Amino acid sequence: DDYNLLKLHSYEIELNSLSTLLKTLEYHGTATTEQGLTELEMRREATDLIAFYLRIMLWLYNCGLLPEVYKQPDEDDGDLLYPKASLSQTYDEWRRELSSFNPLVIGPTDILTIDGIVCNLKDSVSALWKERDGNGLYPPPSIHALINIYLLKTIPLTLKHQIMLYFLLDIALHLAEKRPDIAEKIKLFPSSFALKQNLTKLVEGLWGIDHKLFDFGVKSLLFPGVRSALVHDSNNIGDQLEQRIITSLLYQDRHYDALRLVSTCNFVEINSPEKEKLYISILLRNRQLLKAFRFARLSRSENSAEELLMHFYLACEQMDLMSKVFKLPLDNIEEEALIFYLLNFSTSPNSKHLLTLYFLLTNRIIEAYRLRESYQEELADITDDNLFQMTLQLSAIIDSYLSILPKSLMFIANEVNAVETNKIKNAIKGQTESIKVVPSLISDTHVVAPSDVILKMMEEMEDVWHESKPNKDKVTLPSTNFQQKYVTFL
Repeated sequence: DDYNLLKLHSYEIELNSLSTLLKTLEYHGTATTEQGLTELEMRREATDLIAFYLRIMLWLYNCGLLPEVYKQPDEDDGDLLYPKASLSQTYDEWRRELSSFNPLVIGPTDILTIDGIVCNLKDSVSALWKERDGNGLYPPPSIHALINIYLLKTIPLTLKHQIMLYFLLDIALHLAEKRPDIAEKIKLFPSSFALKQNLTKLVEGLWGIDHKLFDFGVKSLLFPGVRSALVHDSNNIGDQLEQRIITSLLYQDRHYDALRLVSTCNFVEINSPEKEKLYISILLRNRQLLKAFRFARLSRSENSAEELLMHFYLACEQMDLMSKVFKLPLDNIEEEALIFYLLNFSTSPNSKHLLTLYFLLTNRIIEAYRLRESYQEELADITDDNLFQMTLQLSAIIDSYLSILPKSLMFIANEVNAVETNKIKNAIKGQTESIKVVPSLISDTHVVAPSDVILKMMEEMEDVWHESKPNKDKVTLPSTNFQQKYVTFL
Protein backbone atom coordinates (compact mmCIF):
# COMPACT_ATOMS: atom_id res chain seq x y z
CA ASP A 1 0.00 0.00 0.00
CA ASP A 2 0.98 3.66 -0.12
CA TYR A 3 2.03 3.73 3.53
CA ASN A 4 4.54 0.90 3.18
CA LEU A 5 5.78 2.37 -0.10
CA LEU A 6 6.40 5.68 1.63
CA LYS A 7 8.31 3.89 4.38
CA LEU A 8 10.52 2.16 1.79
CA HIS A 9 11.37 5.49 0.18
CA SER A 10 12.17 6.85 3.62
CA TYR A 11 14.47 3.89 4.30
CA GLU A 12 16.25 4.52 1.00
CA ILE A 13 16.97 8.13 1.95
CA GLU A 14 18.18 7.13 5.42
CA LEU A 15 20.43 4.39 4.02
CA ASN A 16 22.00 6.81 1.55
CA SER A 17 22.62 9.30 4.34
CA LEU A 18 24.17 6.59 6.51
CA SER A 19 26.36 5.46 3.63
CA THR A 20 27.61 9.03 3.14
CA LEU A 21 28.36 9.36 6.84
CA LEU A 22 30.27 6.08 6.99
CA LYS A 23 32.24 6.98 3.87
CA THR A 24 33.20 10.31 5.42
CA LEU A 25 34.37 8.61 8.60
CA GLU A 26 36.31 6.05 6.58
CA TYR A 27 38.26 8.61 4.58
CA HIS A 28 38.56 11.52 7.02
CA GLY A 29 38.21 9.96 10.46
CA THR A 30 41.08 8.80 12.66
CA ALA A 31 41.15 5.04 13.10
CA THR A 32 42.11 3.81 16.56
CA THR A 33 42.81 0.23 15.48
CA GLU A 34 43.12 -1.70 12.23
CA GLN A 35 40.18 -3.85 13.24
CA GLY A 36 38.03 -0.76 13.77
CA LEU A 37 38.86 0.50 10.28
CA THR A 38 38.03 -2.89 8.76
CA GLU A 39 34.68 -3.06 10.57
CA LEU A 40 33.84 0.48 9.43
CA GLU A 41 34.58 -0.46 5.81
CA MET A 42 32.43 -3.60 6.05
CA ARG A 43 29.51 -1.62 7.48
CA ARG A 44 29.78 0.95 4.72
CA GLU A 45 29.81 -1.77 2.03
CA ALA A 46 26.82 -3.55 3.59
CA THR A 47 24.92 -0.26 3.75
CA ASP A 48 25.68 0.46 0.09
CA LEU A 49 24.49 -3.01 -0.98
CA ILE A 50 21.20 -2.73 0.92
CA ALA A 51 20.60 0.84 -0.31
CA PHE A 52 21.14 -0.12 -3.96
CA TYR A 53 19.02 -3.26 -3.56
CA LEU A 54 16.18 -1.12 -2.22
CA ARG A 55 16.62 1.37 -5.04
CA ILE A 56 16.38 -1.38 -7.70
CA MET A 57 13.33 -2.89 -6.03
CA LEU A 58 11.50 0.46 -5.91
CA TRP A 59 12.37 1.16 -9.57
CA LEU A 60 10.94 -2.20 -10.65
CA TYR A 61 7.84 -1.48 -8.59
CA ASN A 62 7.38 1.84 -10.33
CA CYS A 63 7.74 0.08 -13.70
CA GLY A 64 4.96 -2.34 -12.78
CA LEU A 65 7.10 -5.53 -12.63
CA LEU A 66 6.70 -5.82 -8.85
CA PRO A 67 4.97 -7.21 -6.88
CA GLU A 68 5.58 -10.41 -8.78
CA VAL A 69 2.61 -12.51 -9.91
CA TYR A 70 3.19 -16.27 -10.12
CA LYS A 71 1.57 -18.57 -12.65
CA GLN A 72 -1.58 -20.39 -11.63
CA PRO A 73 -2.26 -23.98 -12.82
CA ASP A 74 -4.99 -22.89 -15.25
CA GLU A 75 -3.23 -19.70 -16.41
CA ASP A 76 -1.30 -19.19 -19.64
CA ASP A 77 2.37 -18.43 -19.04
CA GLY A 78 2.36 -15.83 -21.80
CA ASP A 79 -0.08 -13.62 -19.89
CA LEU A 80 2.42 -13.02 -17.07
CA LEU A 81 4.73 -10.03 -16.96
CA TYR A 82 7.62 -12.47 -16.52
CA PRO A 83 6.91 -15.70 -18.47
CA LYS A 84 9.59 -17.75 -16.76
CA ALA A 85 8.56 -21.17 -18.10
CA SER A 86 8.32 -20.18 -21.76
CA LEU A 87 11.49 -18.09 -21.58
CA SER A 88 13.42 -20.99 -20.02
CA GLN A 89 12.15 -23.32 -22.72
CA THR A 90 13.29 -20.90 -25.42
CA TYR A 91 16.82 -20.64 -24.01
CA ASP A 92 17.07 -24.41 -23.57
CA GLU A 93 16.13 -24.89 -27.23
CA TRP A 94 18.77 -22.38 -28.30
CA ARG A 95 21.42 -24.19 -26.23
CA ARG A 96 20.53 -27.56 -27.77
CA GLU A 97 20.53 -26.08 -31.27
CA LEU A 98 23.95 -24.45 -30.89
CA SER A 99 25.56 -27.50 -29.27
CA SER A 100 24.18 -29.74 -32.03
CA PHE A 101 26.52 -28.06 -34.54
CA ASN A 102 29.43 -29.93 -32.97
CA PRO A 103 28.39 -31.90 -29.87
CA LEU A 104 31.87 -33.39 -29.37
CA VAL A 105 33.34 -29.93 -28.81
CA ILE A 106 30.48 -27.63 -27.80
CA GLY A 107 28.70 -27.97 -24.48
CA PRO A 108 25.15 -26.71 -23.89
CA THR A 109 26.41 -23.51 -22.23
CA ASP A 110 29.46 -22.82 -24.42
CA ILE A 111 27.97 -20.42 -27.00
CA LEU A 112 25.31 -18.11 -25.54
CA THR A 113 26.93 -14.92 -24.26
CA ILE A 114 24.62 -14.63 -21.24
CA ASP A 115 25.79 -18.10 -20.18
CA GLY A 116 29.34 -16.79 -20.44
CA ILE A 117 28.52 -14.15 -17.85
CA VAL A 118 26.39 -16.24 -15.48
CA CYS A 119 28.50 -19.42 -15.60
CA ASN A 120 31.64 -17.41 -14.92
CA LEU A 121 29.91 -16.31 -11.71
CA LYS A 122 28.73 -19.82 -10.84
CA ASP A 123 29.99 -19.59 -7.26
CA SER A 124 27.77 -16.57 -6.67
CA VAL A 125 24.95 -15.95 -9.17
CA SER A 126 24.39 -19.58 -10.21
CA ALA A 127 24.53 -20.75 -6.60
CA LEU A 128 22.08 -18.05 -5.55
CA TRP A 129 19.58 -18.98 -8.26
CA LYS A 130 19.82 -22.65 -7.41
CA GLU A 131 18.85 -21.79 -3.85
CA ARG A 132 15.77 -20.05 -5.26
CA ASP A 133 14.55 -23.21 -7.08
CA GLY A 134 16.39 -22.45 -10.30
CA ASN A 135 18.88 -24.50 -12.36
CA GLY A 136 21.73 -22.00 -12.02
CA LEU A 137 21.34 -20.78 -15.61
CA TYR A 138 19.67 -17.79 -17.18
CA PRO A 139 16.78 -16.88 -17.00
CA PRO A 140 16.46 -16.48 -13.21
CA PRO A 141 13.77 -18.41 -11.34
CA SER A 142 12.04 -15.16 -10.34
CA ILE A 143 12.46 -11.40 -10.41
CA HIS A 144 13.27 -11.44 -6.69
CA ALA A 145 16.05 -13.97 -7.34
CA LEU A 146 17.37 -11.60 -10.00
CA ILE A 147 17.51 -8.49 -7.83
CA ASN A 148 19.14 -10.50 -5.03
CA ILE A 149 22.37 -10.40 -7.03
CA TYR A 150 22.67 -6.76 -5.94
CA LEU A 151 23.25 -8.05 -2.41
CA LEU A 152 26.31 -10.06 -3.52
CA LYS A 153 29.53 -8.38 -2.48
CA THR A 154 31.88 -10.31 -4.78
CA ILE A 155 30.34 -9.14 -8.07
CA PRO A 156 31.13 -5.71 -9.55
CA LEU A 157 28.17 -3.40 -10.01
CA THR A 158 28.74 -3.23 -13.79
CA LEU A 159 28.22 -7.00 -14.13
CA LYS A 160 25.05 -6.82 -12.05
CA HIS A 161 23.77 -4.09 -14.36
CA GLN A 162 24.65 -6.20 -17.43
CA ILE A 163 22.59 -9.15 -16.21
CA MET A 164 19.69 -6.88 -15.20
CA LEU A 165 19.68 -4.97 -18.50
CA TYR A 166 19.83 -8.23 -20.49
CA PHE A 167 16.82 -9.50 -18.53
CA LEU A 168 14.89 -6.26 -19.03
CA LEU A 169 15.47 -6.46 -22.80
CA ASP A 170 13.81 -9.89 -22.75
CA ILE A 171 10.87 -8.54 -20.75
CA ALA A 172 10.52 -5.48 -23.00
CA LEU A 173 10.38 -7.74 -26.06
CA HIS A 174 7.73 -9.90 -24.39
CA LEU A 175 5.59 -6.91 -23.35
CA ALA A 176 6.09 -4.80 -26.50
CA GLU A 177 2.56 -5.52 -27.76
CA LYS A 178 0.73 -6.61 -24.60
CA ARG A 179 1.90 -3.86 -22.23
CA PRO A 180 3.72 -1.16 -24.22
CA ASP A 181 3.50 1.22 -21.24
CA ILE A 182 5.68 -1.09 -19.11
CA ALA A 183 8.00 -1.76 -22.06
CA GLU A 184 8.65 1.97 -22.47
CA LYS A 185 9.43 2.40 -18.78
CA ILE A 186 11.88 -0.52 -18.91
CA LYS A 187 13.86 1.22 -21.66
CA LEU A 188 14.70 3.99 -19.19
CA PHE A 189 16.83 1.67 -17.03
CA PRO A 190 20.23 2.83 -18.43
CA SER A 191 19.45 6.51 -17.87
CA SER A 192 17.84 5.88 -14.47
CA PHE A 193 21.03 4.27 -13.14
CA ALA A 194 23.56 6.32 -15.14
CA LEU A 195 24.89 3.44 -17.22
CA LYS A 196 27.56 4.43 -19.71
CA GLN A 197 26.49 4.26 -23.32
CA ASN A 198 29.26 1.81 -24.29
CA LEU A 199 28.11 -0.59 -21.55
CA THR A 200 24.50 -0.31 -22.74
CA LYS A 201 25.53 -0.99 -26.35
CA LEU A 202 27.62 -3.97 -25.22
CA VAL A 203 24.63 -5.61 -23.51
CA GLU A 204 22.38 -4.84 -26.48
CA GLY A 205 24.96 -6.43 -28.78
CA LEU A 206 25.22 -9.57 -26.65
CA TRP A 207 21.43 -9.81 -26.43
CA GLY A 208 21.07 -9.34 -30.19
CA ILE A 209 23.63 -12.08 -31.00
CA ASP A 210 21.93 -14.55 -28.62
CA HIS A 211 18.49 -13.77 -30.09
CA LYS A 212 19.77 -14.11 -33.70
CA LEU A 213 19.12 -10.42 -34.37
CA PHE A 214 22.54 -10.28 -35.98
CA ASP A 215 22.30 -6.91 -37.73
CA PHE A 216 21.16 -5.21 -34.53
CA GLY A 217 23.73 -7.07 -32.42
CA VAL A 218 26.72 -6.39 -34.68
CA LYS A 219 25.75 -2.74 -35.10
CA SER A 220 25.63 -2.34 -31.31
CA LEU A 221 28.99 -4.10 -30.85
CA LEU A 222 30.61 -1.82 -33.44
CA PHE A 223 29.66 1.23 -31.38
CA PRO A 224 32.79 3.17 -30.27
CA GLY A 225 33.89 2.25 -26.78
CA VAL A 226 32.31 -1.21 -26.63
CA ARG A 227 35.70 -2.83 -27.05
CA SER A 228 37.04 -0.92 -24.02
CA ALA A 229 34.04 -2.04 -21.96
CA LEU A 230 35.11 -5.65 -22.58
CA VAL A 231 38.83 -5.09 -22.03
CA HIS A 232 38.41 -3.33 -18.69
CA ASP A 233 36.11 -5.97 -17.28
CA SER A 234 37.24 -6.63 -13.71
CA ASN A 235 36.24 -10.33 -13.74
CA ASN A 236 38.27 -11.08 -16.88
CA ILE A 237 35.35 -12.54 -18.81
CA GLY A 238 35.93 -10.22 -21.76
CA ASP A 239 38.04 -12.79 -23.62
CA GLN A 240 35.34 -15.43 -23.15
CA LEU A 241 32.65 -13.11 -24.45
CA GLU A 242 34.75 -12.20 -27.50
CA GLN A 243 35.24 -15.85 -28.36
CA ARG A 244 31.56 -16.69 -27.77
CA ILE A 245 30.44 -13.85 -30.03
CA ILE A 246 32.71 -14.87 -32.92
CA THR A 247 32.02 -18.59 -32.51
CA SER A 248 28.27 -17.98 -32.44
CA LEU A 249 28.49 -15.96 -35.66
CA LEU A 250 30.61 -18.60 -37.40
CA TYR A 251 28.38 -21.51 -36.47
CA GLN A 252 25.29 -19.63 -37.65
CA ASP A 253 26.81 -18.75 -41.06
CA ARG A 254 27.42 -15.11 -40.18
CA HIS A 255 31.13 -15.31 -40.97
CA TYR A 256 31.06 -11.96 -42.77
CA ASP A 257 29.86 -10.26 -39.57
CA ALA A 258 32.62 -12.03 -37.63
CA LEU A 259 35.19 -10.66 -40.09
CA ARG A 260 33.68 -7.17 -39.74
CA LEU A 261 34.06 -7.29 -35.97
CA VAL A 262 37.67 -8.45 -36.18
CA SER A 263 38.75 -6.16 -39.01
CA THR A 264 36.77 -2.97 -38.44
CA CYS A 265 37.56 -2.19 -34.82
CA ASN A 266 39.95 -4.95 -33.71
CA PHE A 267 37.10 -6.32 -31.61
CA VAL A 268 39.09 -9.50 -30.89
CA GLU A 269 42.62 -9.06 -29.61
CA ILE A 270 44.71 -11.90 -31.05
CA ASN A 271 46.91 -12.65 -28.05
CA SER A 272 46.73 -16.44 -27.61
CA PRO A 273 46.90 -19.66 -29.69
CA GLU A 274 43.12 -20.06 -29.37
CA LYS A 275 42.56 -16.56 -30.73
CA GLU A 276 45.00 -17.27 -33.58
CA LYS A 277 43.07 -20.39 -34.56
CA LEU A 278 39.81 -18.47 -34.31
CA TYR A 279 41.13 -15.77 -36.64
CA ILE A 280 42.29 -18.39 -39.15
CA SER A 281 38.81 -19.91 -39.06
CA ILE A 282 37.24 -16.52 -39.72
CA LEU A 283 39.50 -15.89 -42.74
CA LEU A 284 38.91 -19.33 -44.21
CA ARG A 285 35.14 -19.15 -43.75
CA ASN A 286 35.34 -15.93 -45.77
CA ARG A 287 37.41 -17.76 -48.43
CA GLN A 288 40.52 -15.66 -47.73
CA LEU A 289 42.96 -18.55 -48.02
CA LEU A 290 46.09 -16.56 -48.87
CA LYS A 291 45.60 -14.18 -45.94
CA ALA A 292 44.99 -17.08 -43.57
CA PHE A 293 48.11 -18.83 -44.88
CA ARG A 294 50.28 -15.77 -44.37
CA PHE A 295 48.88 -15.21 -40.89
CA ALA A 296 49.54 -18.85 -39.90
CA ARG A 297 53.13 -18.58 -41.16
CA LEU A 298 53.82 -15.34 -39.30
CA SER A 299 52.12 -16.46 -36.08
CA ARG A 300 53.60 -19.91 -35.64
CA SER A 301 56.42 -20.49 -33.20
CA GLU A 302 58.43 -23.50 -32.18
CA ASN A 303 55.81 -24.44 -29.60
CA SER A 304 52.69 -23.61 -31.60
CA ALA A 305 53.70 -24.80 -35.09
CA GLU A 306 52.05 -28.21 -34.70
CA GLU A 307 48.73 -26.93 -33.37
CA LEU A 308 48.46 -23.97 -35.75
CA LEU A 309 49.34 -25.86 -38.94
CA MET A 310 47.12 -28.81 -38.12
CA HIS A 311 44.24 -26.45 -37.42
CA PHE A 312 44.92 -24.65 -40.72
CA TYR A 313 44.88 -27.90 -42.75
CA LEU A 314 41.82 -29.22 -40.93
CA ALA A 315 39.95 -25.99 -41.63
CA CYS A 316 41.01 -26.07 -45.29
CA GLU A 317 39.85 -29.67 -45.62
CA GLN A 318 36.46 -28.91 -44.09
CA MET A 319 36.07 -25.88 -46.35
CA ASP A 320 37.07 -27.96 -49.41
CA LEU A 321 40.15 -25.78 -50.04
CA MET A 322 42.83 -28.49 -50.13
CA SER A 323 43.32 -28.29 -53.90
CA LYS A 324 44.10 -24.57 -53.50
CA VAL A 325 46.48 -25.27 -50.61
CA PHE A 326 48.59 -27.37 -53.01
CA LYS A 327 49.25 -24.23 -55.06
CA LEU A 328 50.67 -22.30 -52.09
CA PRO A 329 54.47 -21.90 -51.71
CA LEU A 330 54.86 -24.25 -48.73
CA ASP A 331 58.17 -24.30 -46.89
CA ASN A 332 59.72 -27.48 -45.51
CA ILE A 333 57.89 -27.30 -42.17
CA GLU A 334 54.52 -26.62 -43.78
CA GLU A 335 55.01 -29.38 -46.35
CA GLU A 336 56.04 -31.94 -43.77
CA ALA A 337 53.00 -31.05 -41.64
CA LEU A 338 50.73 -31.35 -44.68
CA ILE A 339 52.05 -34.81 -45.55
CA PHE A 340 51.77 -35.96 -41.95
CA TYR A 341 48.22 -34.62 -41.66
CA LEU A 342 46.98 -36.29 -44.84
CA LEU A 343 48.63 -39.61 -44.01
CA ASN A 344 47.74 -39.90 -40.34
CA PHE A 345 44.92 -37.69 -39.16
CA SER A 346 42.71 -36.65 -42.04
CA THR A 347 39.25 -38.16 -41.79
CA SER A 348 38.56 -37.62 -45.48
CA PRO A 349 38.27 -40.88 -47.47
CA ASN A 350 40.34 -39.39 -50.29
CA SER A 351 43.20 -38.03 -48.15
CA LYS A 352 45.79 -40.35 -49.73
CA HIS A 353 44.51 -39.44 -53.17
CA LEU A 354 44.93 -35.77 -52.33
CA LEU A 355 48.50 -36.40 -51.20
CA THR A 356 49.17 -38.31 -54.42
CA LEU A 357 47.86 -35.34 -56.36
CA TYR A 358 50.12 -33.03 -54.35
CA PHE A 359 53.16 -35.15 -55.23
CA LEU A 360 52.22 -35.01 -58.90
CA LEU A 361 51.74 -31.24 -58.82
CA THR A 362 55.17 -30.81 -57.23
CA ASN A 363 56.77 -33.13 -59.82
CA ARG A 364 57.59 -35.90 -57.33
CA ILE A 365 56.53 -38.77 -59.52
CA ILE A 366 58.37 -41.54 -57.71
CA GLU A 367 56.90 -40.55 -54.32
CA ALA A 368 53.45 -40.46 -55.92
CA TYR A 369 54.10 -43.94 -57.35
CA ARG A 370 55.14 -45.33 -53.95
CA LEU A 371 52.11 -43.82 -52.25
CA ARG A 372 49.86 -45.24 -54.95
CA GLU A 373 51.35 -48.67 -54.36
CA SER A 374 50.74 -48.36 -50.62
CA TYR A 375 46.98 -48.01 -51.04
CA GLN A 376 46.64 -50.20 -54.12
CA GLU A 377 45.15 -52.97 -51.99
CA GLU A 378 42.40 -50.61 -50.80
CA LEU A 379 40.94 -50.30 -54.30
CA ALA A 380 38.73 -53.31 -53.79
CA ASP A 381 37.11 -51.65 -50.76
CA ILE A 382 36.22 -48.39 -52.53
CA THR A 383 32.44 -48.12 -52.90
CA ASP A 384 32.22 -44.50 -53.98
CA ASP A 385 32.18 -44.21 -57.77
CA ASN A 386 33.77 -40.75 -57.83
CA LEU A 387 36.60 -41.86 -55.56
CA PHE A 388 37.14 -44.96 -57.68
CA GLN A 389 37.32 -42.89 -60.87
CA MET A 390 39.75 -40.49 -59.18
CA THR A 391 41.97 -43.43 -58.27
CA LEU A 392 41.96 -44.70 -61.85
CA GLN A 393 42.78 -41.25 -63.21
CA LEU A 394 45.68 -40.77 -60.79
CA SER A 395 47.00 -44.22 -61.62
CA ALA A 396 46.84 -43.43 -65.33
CA ILE A 397 48.77 -40.18 -64.82
CA ILE A 398 51.43 -41.92 -62.72
CA ASP A 399 51.81 -44.74 -65.25
CA SER A 400 52.17 -42.21 -68.06
CA TYR A 401 54.95 -40.42 -66.21
CA LEU A 402 56.71 -43.66 -65.30
CA SER A 403 56.62 -44.87 -68.89
CA ILE A 404 58.93 -42.03 -69.99
CA LEU A 405 61.29 -42.17 -67.00
CA PRO A 406 64.59 -44.01 -67.56
CA LYS A 407 64.82 -47.32 -65.68
CA SER A 408 68.18 -46.25 -64.31
CA LEU A 409 66.52 -43.29 -62.59
CA MET A 410 63.98 -45.58 -60.94
CA PHE A 411 66.80 -47.85 -59.86
CA ILE A 412 68.76 -44.97 -58.35
CA ALA A 413 65.67 -43.65 -56.60
CA ASN A 414 65.02 -47.02 -55.01
CA GLU A 415 68.63 -47.27 -53.90
CA VAL A 416 68.51 -43.78 -52.39
CA ASN A 417 65.34 -44.70 -50.56
CA ALA A 418 66.98 -47.86 -49.24
CA VAL A 419 70.06 -45.92 -48.07
CA GLU A 420 67.91 -43.30 -46.30
CA THR A 421 65.82 -46.04 -44.68
CA ASN A 422 68.94 -47.80 -43.40
CA LYS A 423 70.26 -44.54 -42.00
CA ILE A 424 67.04 -44.01 -40.08
CA LYS A 425 67.07 -47.56 -38.74
CA ASN A 426 70.71 -47.25 -37.68
CA ALA A 427 70.03 -43.95 -35.97
CA ILE A 428 67.18 -45.50 -34.03
CA LYS A 429 69.32 -48.44 -32.98
CA GLY A 430 72.12 -46.08 -31.99
CA GLN A 431 74.70 -48.15 -33.76
CA THR A 432 75.87 -48.99 -37.25
CA GLU A 433 76.54 -52.42 -38.45
CA SER A 434 79.84 -52.88 -40.24
CA ILE A 435 79.79 -54.47 -43.64
CA LYS A 436 82.22 -57.36 -43.97
CA VAL A 437 83.90 -57.61 -47.36
CA VAL A 438 85.56 -60.92 -48.22
CA PRO A 439 88.11 -60.36 -51.00
CA SER A 440 88.14 -62.80 -53.85
CA LEU A 441 91.32 -64.88 -54.20
CA ILE A 442 90.49 -66.18 -57.62
CA SER A 443 91.73 -63.20 -59.59
CA ASP A 444 93.80 -60.11 -59.06
CA THR A 445 91.50 -58.14 -61.30
CA HIS A 446 90.05 -55.06 -59.55
CA VAL A 447 86.34 -55.55 -59.17
CA VAL A 448 84.06 -52.55 -58.73
CA ALA A 449 81.06 -53.24 -56.54
CA PRO A 450 77.63 -52.05 -57.78
CA SER A 451 77.23 -50.00 -54.63
CA ASP A 452 80.36 -48.01 -55.49
CA VAL A 453 78.89 -47.15 -58.86
CA ILE A 454 75.66 -46.04 -57.24
CA LEU A 455 77.46 -43.92 -54.65
CA LYS A 456 79.58 -42.29 -57.33
CA MET A 457 76.50 -41.45 -59.37
CA MET A 458 74.82 -40.05 -56.26
CA GLU A 459 77.81 -37.77 -55.61
CA GLU A 460 77.68 -36.46 -59.16
CA MET A 461 73.96 -35.81 -58.82
CA GLU A 462 74.26 -34.24 -55.37
CA ASP A 463 72.93 -30.88 -56.52
CA VAL A 464 69.91 -32.54 -58.11
CA TRP A 465 69.00 -34.61 -55.06
CA HIS A 466 69.92 -31.96 -52.52
CA GLU A 467 66.41 -30.49 -52.55
CA SER A 468 64.85 -33.80 -51.56
CA LYS A 469 66.95 -34.09 -48.40
CA PRO A 470 65.02 -33.34 -45.23
CA ASN A 471 65.40 -29.91 -43.78
CA LYS A 472 67.03 -29.54 -40.37
CA ASP A 473 64.09 -27.61 -39.03
CA LYS A 474 61.50 -30.31 -38.52
CA VAL A 475 58.03 -29.60 -37.30
CA THR A 476 57.07 -31.55 -34.23
CA LEU A 477 54.65 -34.29 -35.19
CA PRO A 478 51.24 -34.18 -33.55
CA SER A 479 50.38 -36.22 -30.54
CA THR A 480 48.24 -39.33 -30.77
CA ASN A 481 45.20 -37.59 -29.32
CA PHE A 482 45.05 -35.20 -32.26
CA GLN A 483 41.60 -36.30 -33.33
CA GLN A 484 40.18 -35.47 -29.91
CA LYS A 485 41.86 -32.05 -29.93
CA TYR A 486 40.93 -31.03 -33.45
CA VAL A 487 37.51 -32.45 -34.14
CA THR A 488 36.49 -29.29 -35.94
CA PHE A 489 38.19 -26.10 -36.96
CA LEU A 490 36.03 -23.86 -34.77
